[in-house]
Amino acid sequence: MSASEESGAPDESKQSAAFTWRFRVVDTVGAPIASLPLQFANSRMWERPTSHRQVKPFHESTSDGEGFAAVPLPQPRTVYVKAVSDVWHLETSIDAKPGVVPLLVARAVATVYLSVVTDAGEPWYGQARITAAGDGRQFYAFIKEGEIAKVERLPVDGLKVLFYECMIGVDEQTHSISAADVKEGVTIHITLKTNPKNKNGAIEVDATGYTGEIKELRILIGSAGANTWIEPGATFRANKVWRSRPLWPQTYTVRIVGRAETDPVWTSDLITVQPREITKVAVTMDQVCSVQVAVVDDQSLPILGALLLLGEDLLSNFDFLFPAPGSIARSDDEGTATLSGLRPGRHKFTVAAKGYEPQVHEAELAGGELRFLGTVRLAKANGSIIVTLTGMKEKQKYSIMILKPGGTALHTAKDVETAETKFSGLSLSTCMVAVITGRGGKPVTATITLTADEPSVSTTLDVSELVETELK
Repeated sequence: MSASEESGAPDESKQSAAFTWRFRVVDTVGAPIASLPLQFANSRMWERPTSHRQVKPFHESTSDGEGFAAVPLPQPRTVYVKAVSDVWHLETSIDAKPGVVPLLVARAVATVYLSVVTDAGEPWYGQARITAAGDGRQFYAFIKEGEIAKVERLPVDGLKVLFYECMIGVDEQTHSISAADVKEGVTIHITLKTNPKNKNGAIEVDATGYTGEIKELRILIGSAGANTWIEPGATFRANKVWRSRPLWPQTYTVRIVGRAETDPVWTSDLITVQPREITKVAVTMDQVCSVQVAVVDDQSLPILGALLLLGEDLLSNFDFLFPAPGSIARSDDEGTATLSGLRPGRHKFTVAAKGYEPQVHEAELAGGELRFLGTVRLAKANGSIIVTLTGMKEKQKYSIMILKPGGTALHTAKDVETAETKFSGLSLSTCMVAVITGRGGKPVTATITLTADEPSVSTTLDVSELVETELK
């Protein structure tokens, strides 16, 4: 008897030999499943095929009358198993070993239909997320008014359906579907409760007047005066009419953007959503306005990467601002920047570049106009701040940031180990200096104002009380 046999340890030479791996397929109550087609692969490939990398199964088999199946393997390894069936779902990975016959559980599935109405008898409109109780898999359905949604391969066991992004007057709510109701081809009828206290409204965008290509455009909705988008980019439907999820009654802006910076875009006037009403917005491309500038330095040389921003934003984080239709445009090699997707009316624009003093321009735009604001000559930014740290700890690193008064970081010096750090090329404005340790924590700050009379300022900050944030 060998040492490995005496100790019970596996014999590596046997483990690496070719063998036939057997397993058994059963349902959720342990009954064997016969005649189930199966595929085997070396890595997960199902549901996500790509043109440049599509993994193919290395073997195919079918379970026998007792649910057993087998696959030849050159050595023990992880095998991905999938059932090829319209009525059973099995998709898992398992470590295949000689002499071990595992049970693989397949779940019965069916194609069902969802009919959803409110307790007022109105057809429901919104999103549904279905969660299977057995394995937590999730399915999604978009339900239009008056239409029945088809959901394929739903598990035939307990299901939870969350109805969200509901029609106005209906709160988000969850309904249970019993296993007995999930049958192939059966329509499941669900009634949702309305809430008289729900005062949300909605916005409907009608793009039938849009003459350009429609399929690649996305809709964004943001609160008036905000740069965050609460509707994060739903695409147009083929009928060119789209309705938002329920919105709190207030004022919003609708923006339509393309996939690239140069795509046509559109921005609405301010839209006020009324309680329990659908506010309709018509998209007409003759309304879209654009502005263009040529940005040069004091030597009349074009500035590449200069920003043209909508609004009176005198300071910009140049390292993290990217082109955004209707908000931000960057200049090309010739110094030309074009900002499109603007609505008619009077707007202020900021022209800025890293290391230059920004300028603010104003223009009244008419519907469909492309306004050239002229050549904007930016002067070099001569502001500078010298930051001196006292109370520094040995082997402690610090980060120093120059920020807008509102908190946006403009310039950052990381891993500072010396007492004095100089920031040059700063715009003449008010900013904040903040110092933190290498791992964060509450900062030490100072407010600095750079002016034409005093473009260079020195400040001293005591960092002896700074405490690092503990890593968890």
